[in-house]
Amino acid sequence: MVVYAALALSLALLVAGYGQGQGRRQEIEDSLQNRYRLTKVGPSALGMRGSENSIRHAGGVVLLKKNGLWGSYKRNRLVSNGIYGERVELLSGSQQDAVPIKAGERFYVIAVAVSSDAITIGLLSVANLGNGSENGQLWASLNFFFDKTVLDQGNGNKIFPELDEWLVPEGMEPASSAPVPAPGAAASAGPGNSSASSAPAPAATTNPSIIKLQPGMSKEEVVSVLGAPQREVTFGENTFLEYQNVMAVLQQGKLTALNPSALASSVKISSEPARADVFLDGDFVGTTPLSLRLPPRTYKITAKLAGYQEWQRVLKVLPGSDVNVAAVLSK
Repeated sequence: MVVYAALALSLALLVAGYGQGQGRRQEIEDSLQNRYRLTKVGPSALGMRGSENSIRHAGGVVLLKKNGLWGSYKRNRLVSNGIYGERVELLSGSQQDAVPIKAGERFYVIAVAVSSDAITIGLLSVANLGNGSENGQLWASLNFFFDKTVLDQGNGNKIFPELDEWLVPEGMEPASSAPVPAPGAAASAGPGNSSASSAPAPAATTNPSIIKLQPGMSKEEVVSVLGAPQREVTFGENTFLEYQNVMAVLQQGKLTALNPSALASSVKISSEPARADVFLDGDFVGTTPLSLRLPPRTYKITAKLAGYQEWQRVLKVLPGSDVNVAAVLSK
């Protein structure tokens, strides 16, 4: 409830200056996009051709908490779920294409939109998921329907708890909340078939200490909860504290996000000649040869050595990758 209250307060401050429902809905959308940290997908990554599932920029990850939702292996045959409190309906998409999604699965959030009566969230599974006959990443659209006044008034105390009944940013889930089936929504051979039974959903992997963390905490407060990090990287206003299962992201010394550390990437930077100073986005991070653990995003890498021309590259780091950068400096 501390997280809900903080988010509700933030949302209330954002919308305080708006007198119209449309302005409040836009602020809700902005707030949710910041909360989920959208992932960009598309057929091109690192200048190379790829599939429509290719991750171009990885954001946050959410954990699905209940059974009863459906996805599709094909983006052009997207399955759209309508969520009315505890009730789920298939709004669009073929029953033949619909694949049940198990509670406990992890998803990137690829889109958030707020209309007059619904919040729509687009998802793409982090891992390939199989249903016995097919295997691949699942696409899904979740449409949470609210009373119009809830969205017009920017009622965060109503919005965030309802969304978190179904999905929650990974690392922010309460320790006591194991995934549970939605009432009357057991996974079955197809949507609408509530008579078939399903195996119990896998329990969520949680770290009880994480729930003590709150947005805005200082580095010292984070360390007091999680202990000394395995690695720490700081450049500019950004600090990354890496632990075994989670990476804490701080901006201007305040906690802004908790990311699965599995998404962090190994970046090794060497130079010819060696002992060049390395800068990320203009901030000094060390001298070559240098090994870093960085969250996925785009970085500007600069290498400098007295008597040589400055070397610079733009590097897009994908989640969980191993990247080797060799800077050859010229006279």
